[in-house]
Amino acid sequence: MKTTIRLLAFLAFATWIAIMCGCGGGGTNPIDIEPPIVPPGDSDIVKTVDTPGAAMAVGVSGGYAYVVDQATAEGGYGLQIIDIDPPDSAYIVNHVDMPPGNGVDVAVSDGYAYVASGSGVQIIDIDPPDSAYILKTVGGGRDIAVSGGYAYVVDHDLQIIDIDPPDSAHVVKTVDTPGEFAEGVVVSNGYAFVVDHDFSGLTKSRLVFV
Repeated sequence: MKTTIRLLAFLAFATWIAIMCGCGGGGTNPIDIEPPIVPPGDSDIVKTVDTPGAAMAVGVSGGYAYVVDQATAEGGYGLQIIDIDPPDSAYIVNHVDMPPGNGVDVAVSDGYAYVASGSGVQIIDIDPPDSAYILKTVGGGRDIAVSGGYAYVVDHDLQIIDIDPPDSAHVVKTVDTPGEFAEGVVVSNGYAFVVDHDFSGLTKSRLVFV
């Protein structure tokens, strides 16, 4: 099973791109879209890049896309680094192997990619992308956000990781959320917004402000 990363542009003069990921027959789902300068109705696919595994998440920074790839029978698992400048010539320039652990999310900030997985948050030095390597592993979870020198990672709770500097990253606080399973996190204006679930009996979900 391969996963296709689709790059879209609005007309020839559009300065924005959207990256879409189609995973194992699940269709194409928008991952990240910058504001268009022409109507969306004029969009078209300009390039397709296959990844060897099942793509789970993507981050974009500095002319590169960073795709978290889970292992399949055909291989994969790790971080696929795709040169997207220009989008119509996009290609994979590097792959960083990661230990098994279902990597599911990535945040890119200041020359580092932070990959959330069951085997830990893999902090990957991506400067330069063609010689990227895992610098450190700490914590672990299913979703990650990076802001102000900290990584916020959720799984069964919220872990706050000091990533300044990245090579000395460490968990500074764990916040228990009310539910059994925390799945998503966004950080804004000094707050972490966590999606939290209960699975016993009738499933309940809530948004927790931390």
